[in-house]
Amino acid sequence: MCSALVGRAHFNLPCASIFNPCLILAEAHYRLGVAYGHLHKHKEAADCFRRAISKQDYVEAHLDLGVIYLLLGNKSAAVEEHRKLQSLNPVLADELFRAIYKDKILTVSPRVQLDDRRPR
Repeated sequence: MCSALVGRAHFNLPCASIFNPCLILAEAHYRLGVAYGHLHKHKEAADCFRRAISKQDYVEAHLDLGVIYLLLGNKSAAVEEHRKLQSLNPVLADELFRAIYKDKILTVSPRVQLDDRRPR
């Protein structure tokens, strides 16, 4: 791991990523999405996760975006994220699948706490 200072944010990233600005931007967008998720600003979180994915095919951003879509009541978009995630990380895709089809919101690591589902 190497450390990188981007603006005022400090990241511990794989050393190869220090020379990859797209990966650094993807990580920054992802972390901002996580922060918005903690603040229950789900639309803003979704925007950040989409930006992270546009910079780098960020596996965790696909998972968290799918969960955010569920919180926003957009099950078809969550299913689409599940489809994308299947080829990237089948284990995480299975977690999202269970959340979609059992109508159970999961807590995604310590990143975004999503167990406080609001009524639709």
